[in-house]
Amino acid sequence: MMMRFDTIVRLWVTRMVSLWVILFTTAFFAPNLLHADTITVTHNNSSITVDPSDDAGLYEWIVDGVNNMSQSWFWFRIGDAGPESPLNSLNLILAETPNPNQIHLQYGDPSSGDPLFVDVLYTLVGGDPGSGYSLIMTDWSITNNTNETIDLHWFVYTDLDLDDTADGDIAQFVSPNMIIQTEILPVFTWYYPNPTHWEIAPFPDIIDKLTDDDADNLVDATSPLGPGDIAFAAQFYYRLDPGGTAMIQSRMQQTPEPSALFLLCSGSAGLGLRRWMGKRRSMKS
Repeated sequence: MMMRFDTIVRLWVTRMVSLWVILFTTAFFAPNLLHADTITVTHNNSSITVDPSDDAGLYEWIVDGVNNMSQSWFWFRIGDAGPESPLNSLNLILAETPNPNQIHLQYGDPSSGDPLFVDVLYTLVGGDPGSGYSLIMTDWSITNNTNETIDLHWFVYTDLDLDDTADGDIAQFVSPNMIIQTEILPVFTWYYPNPTHWEIAPFPDIIDKLTDDDADNLVDATSPLGPGDIAFAAQFYYRLDPGGTAMIQSRMQQTPEPSALFLLCSGSAGLGLRRWMGKRRSMKS
């Protein structure tokens, strides 16, 4: 028996309404996951460029027209079994420039199974044109998204190519929280808190560790090293309860006056970093 016309219309309307409800619900309530293009910010004589969706990460640091950066990015491992994973293996949920000299990124969607929520804030402070001065401040907060206590290993990898050349760099671990790399002008990198492990090695030894198929830890060597194509990394360990958060800071500074940096990194440096941490506003969505 054929269905009456009004019955057919009623069924069609019901199905269309159901379809629109599904589409609306998916669009409105789905996680806000992104694939961001590269982001560049500038301040005075300096600019930085970050690719949030690729482990190239921060791949340009231009000071007075010269690029000093090949790659700086973050890897993590939960527990003792490998491999390590890049930060961008987590879902990117926010990429913005809250100020002209800042890049703010957030990763980690619990509904997608991401074990971590990571908030990253870059702040660039450039010097006067021709001064050679530039500072990158990086602040992370890392939160355990899971319902279990986790052992987190967090890696901060840096491959500087000072004066836009791969060879000719010399790196040295000079204190529990500072590495200096030099070619023409020195770059000082220091961390708060002190890293659990560190490593300085010829490129690509460290990046090969972070991207292979097993678990690796940094080996607290070799210093000094160079001249050559040099990279370095810091490793941090945290045991995080569910919802627990770790906070890390790094400061990477190119300066034409090394003596000023040594004064900065004396007894007052720890206090200054603590004040930076205290001033950092909460930016978690």
